[in-house]
Amino acid sequence: MRDPIVSPVELIPSVENWLAQVNQIFADNKFGLTTEADFRTAFAGAATVFADWRHLSVKRVKGATYPVPYLDNLGLVPADYRILGMQVEAVNGVDSATGGTGVVAPPVFFTLQRNSAGDVDALLNPDPDTILTVKASYVRTSGTDEQKIASYVELPLEDTPLDAGDVYKYTFPGGETRLVEVRNDLRQPQNPVPTGLESDVYYKPYAPLTSAHEHAQNTDAGTTAGEFRLRFNSSFQDHGLGATVLIFEGSQGGNQGALRFRFQNADDTDAAVFEQCLAYTGTATDTWTTIGGTVPPDTVAYAGNVALDLAANPMQTLVLAGNAAFTTANRRSGGQKVLRIICDGIDRTLSFPSAWDWLGTAAPTSLAAGKKGILSLTSFGTAETDVIAAYAPTA
Repeated sequence: MRDPIVSPVELIPSVENWLAQVNQIFADNKFGLTTEADFRTAFAGAATVFADWRHLSVKRVKGATYPVPYLDNLGLVPADYRILGMQVEAVNGVDSATGGTGVVAPPVFFTLQRNSAGDVDALLNPDPDTILTVKASYVRTSGTDEQKIASYVELPLEDTPLDAGDVYKYTFPGGETRLVEVRNDLRQPQNPVPTGLESDVYYKPYAPLTSAHEHAQNTDAGTTAGEFRLRFNSSFQDHGLGATVLIFEGSQGGNQGALRFRFQNADDTDAAVFEQCLAYTGTATDTWTTIGGTVPPDTVAYAGNVALDLAANPMQTLVLAGNAAFTTANRRSGGQKVLRIICDGIDRTLSFPSAWDWLGTAAPTSLAAGKKGILSLTSFGTAETDVIAAYAPTA
């Protein structure tokens, strides 16, 4: 798959090759063996190799950015000008049908990138004598990330060998489409499904290409945008708490602080919470406090034994469907939880760790049918003995 093959396209000869051909034709005319066909061949070669400078354009420079009229005109690049790594410019960044109605858009740029499943035979370099080609495809290098990703070849999962370095787009079960790069040659009837994790032994995350013609930061299509955007995207696809963290450091890495956007709770439920840590260490003991806005409560699934995660959403609701014994998980200094307990139509028994300290009253032992109670927990360390609890039922 990776071995280059000879191009079937007749290439424009170099000056040296053309002169060698002419010298061979006219090497010996002692017996008048030179024919009119020989002269036509020589003159045709001269016209091809030595173009009038007034007729020269970027289309005559192999390996240079090649202009085509519209987005769907990439096939207009001549076969002998398709060079691996070359850039193509769609001068009007719309398709030909839209452009035919008079619509004009900023240029869009593409790069011819090697891909064993590509549909383009690309020459290895622009040298005149190069005849070896490899499979490649055009990928978009300007526009939004979504537009760039959409231009890549879909990852084939069956009956297709994959080469190391190939880049494909893949849509994960959650609906997000990202680019993955093949780590090593794969020769299997069924190709592995990407996990999206750095630990994936078959694929690694791949960042979309950028274009040398991309507009400067804080601009959109050449005009100043109303806001400046920095995008931080997490590749997290696993169970447990998921967050994107921005770390700030003092001199020589001291006095670290961090902001994080928590998008998944420890129980795998979705979240949308901004938090700060003013003494960041990157360990489980870090104390995170919610900043900005409110935190929507979520629901704790009922079970006979309920472990309240102090690293998950700090406001949660539990609907009792039976008796419940409570414990805590992921305890840390500053961990907090406010739990609304709703009893169903039957009186239920409640039990709590004896190590907890209770404010104002002893631990409750039951909740009456149809009633509600509020349980508040604050952790001052990592042990159950570090938990301070308070409880109040509704009247």
